Amino acid sequence: MKVYRGNLRKEITPSRLYNFLNMANINKYNKEEIYEFIYPKGNRNDLSKSEYNRMYSFALDTELISQRDYNVVYICEEIKTDNDKISISEYKETMNHILFGSKDSLFYKINRGIYRYDNKEIVIENIGKLINVVSSIIEITNEDARAYRFWARYLGYIEQVHSQRQGFLIANPYRYLIWTNKKLLKKIDKKDMLISEYISLLVEEDPIFEEMVDQNNFTESLSLAISMLDTLKYIDIDYLDDAEDIWTLNGLNLIEKKRISNIELRDTDE
Repeated sequence: MKVYRGNLRKEITPSRLYNFLNMANINKYNKEEIYEFIYPKGNRNDLSKSEYNRMYSFALDTELISQRDYNVVYICEEIKTDNDKISISEYKETMNHILFGSKDSLFYKINRGIYRYDNKEIVIENIGKLINVVSSIIEITNEDARAYRFWARYLGYIEQVHSQRQGFLIANPYRYLIWTNKKLLKKIDKKDMLISEYISLLVEEDPIFEEMVDQNNFTESLSLAISMLDTLKYIDIDYLDDAEDIWTLNGLNLIEKKRISNIELRDTDE
């Protein structure tokens, strides 16, 4: 599968693409037949034919699908299925690789703009604010920002909170950190480690975490995420008096533990 570096249309949403890929996984329908199944006549307000064609082209370009004899659509063989259905975890892993898996990709650059150490904007009130926050890293359009919002929220990079008048974004990657920790626990032999060891493992798993630290300080966003995971018992952070490698959590007054030196990852379901 190919990492996607272009602009993504906002109509290519996580749920629409997931439904499409599960139909393609049946391995007996062509492009037009899949459209008829997903969006039968009289119920096509959700996605127009031109929007469907763009989603189909995206799936072809990234090699999520291929066309074979008689134009029958097949999904990529690398995507694992369970009882002929793509698992949500497998789907998320695949899409994270495609959309955020390269430093050259649009969505990675937007993430970098949000989570770079010198950005203090945790609350992003609207699309215009998002465009402004990342402008020092990359210039994006309203369409880019809306597409990013769908996928970043789905994969756990950001949170969206709804008020009476509008929804706003919070740069708090705690769900993505839970997911990353689960992957680390499958690869490493120990759960207790120094914070510096933990950060090295995070950066190795996803270089976006490198943007969230400076010397021995965490960004306000990562500080919030770590503090939340500690409160929710996904991790246990601690400060040892004789520790030489000390890290500082920054930002909100809600954070009780400001200085930490050690961490324990815990096996728990999200």
